[in-house]
Amino acid sequence: MECIFAAAVSGVLFALFGGQPMNILGSTGPMLVLETIIYNLCKDNDWDFMPARFWVGMWTVLFILIIVIFNLSSCVKYITRFTEDSFATLIAVIFIVEAFKKLFEIEKDYPVNFHPDDPIPFNCSCSSTCNENVTTALGALAYGAFTNFTCTGTENFTTINISINWNGLTTAECSEFGGSWGCDPKQYYGDVFFLSVILFAGTFGITVLLISFKTSSLFPNVIRQRVSDFSVLIAIVSMVLLDYFLGLPTPKLTVPSEFKPTRPGRGWIISPFSDKNPWWLYLAASVPAALSTILVFLDQQITAVIVNRKEHKLQKGVGYHLDMFIVAITVGIHSLLGLPWYVAATVSALAHVQSLQKESECTAPGEKPVFLGVREQRVTALFIGILSGLAVLITSVLRIIPMPVLYGVFFFMGFSALRGQQVLATGIVRKVLECIYTNHELKYIDDLLPGSEKKSHNEDNEKIDVPYKTFSSIDSVSAIVEDKENGIKPSFYVDEECDVKQRTTALGNTKL
Repeated sequence: MECIFAAAVSGVLFALFGGQPMNILGSTGPMLVLETIIYNLCKDNDWDFMPARFWVGMWTVLFILIIVIFNLSSCVKYITRFTEDSFATLIAVIFIVEAFKKLFEIEKDYPVNFHPDDPIPFNCSCSSTCNENVTTALGALAYGAFTNFTCTGTENFTTINISINWNGLTTAECSEFGGSWGCDPKQYYGDVFFLSVILFAGTFGITVLLISFKTSSLFPNVIRQRVSDFSVLIAIVSMVLLDYFLGLPTPKLTVPSEFKPTRPGRGWIISPFSDKNPWWLYLAASVPAALSTILVFLDQQITAVIVNRKEHKLQKGVGYHLDMFIVAITVGIHSLLGLPWYVAATVSALAHVQSLQKESECTAPGEKPVFLGVREQRVTALFIGILSGLAVLITSVLRIIPMPVLYGVFFFMGFSALRGQQVLATGIVRKVLECIYTNHELKYIDDLLPGSEKKSHNEDNEKIDVPYKTFSSIDSVSAIVEDKENGIKPSFYVDEECDVKQRTTALGNTKL
């Protein structure tokens, strides 16, 4: 419920006021890891997690506002295409790996009997029973570490309290403690796992097939485009219907049915103070907040740079500072309400941009449509936030969606994010090329850092003082270039975009 509420709050706010509405805010892996570390730290020191997390969030808001005030978002100019592709590939690979990992975890809950001719093994365990002759005092001390069950017995007129983990006992130990040893036949769900694999592969395959359907020669272009736009939805509905009619107990999506916090007994508003937390903890929270700020900045700004790539042909200007300000507001609200912190999600943002691409509708038969740009607006992002919040009203429908279908969608999102990556796998080669070629020549491969670009400009665009005259041949240009050493001071220089410079490449290493 907290995730649903957070998606609604952050989605609506960012869609209405964000500088780049193409971005989609969501929960990211780095932020989840940080919150896990904070939780474990509080658990080990017997602190209340939610109040401590509140102060970490407030410090994070302060640090982000400092970034906004001093225009530190301008540091994104140091993010090159190689950095973008590295970050996007990392997130995409995480999506793909987690999708397969979750798929194969289904086999643990629904095991497959690969040897049907062998006797079916049994699940045996010791059940809890108490009697007066449970064990001796020495045995009680030996098994005092078990904490799952407490049994009281008497030995030599002395009461003994024994905590026993009955499920962990062997047959001999179960008999010693007076338990009851029993075996139940192990149940197999082979069809469930295999159907899950089919649903996973079917969702991914149908989506990819329908996405590429727009480049086929079947049906008018309008139909092909609409089928491609709704490819994910068509794949989900198809696999849900297949699972429904087969009737196998595949794992389904678990969603809350009531609008209330997941943890019983807590309200939506988090109290900043707790008797368990020392006063200095509110100041020490600035340390993890600094780490949180770094993660927010990297997640948010690298994703924004990826969305604003030149090949997307976006017309609206960027708004890095404004976006960070809106994220700071959402972090503060989520800290007060006990919601997860949401920042720009790379894979979701790229999927959003790809879904809004415009392509030419009038093409010759057999010709592929031409990419025209992206439909830049705030409506889709706003409705994503609103519908995320309204998901609690359709829980009866969401509960019939098999989890393998969602894993297939995650696999497709990671797969689609990998498409369009450029110089990533040749990073080392790119670095070696700096020893061979000039920065001006390397600009055609990758963007340069500001310092390198300035140096390149001074080196490659060196002004040459030659008299203003008409050259009849390359030899004339060569002669005047050589006369530069003799102190000739003309009134013009050859620009790097000029045709003359291009024709003087035969002069060897001479720079004009």
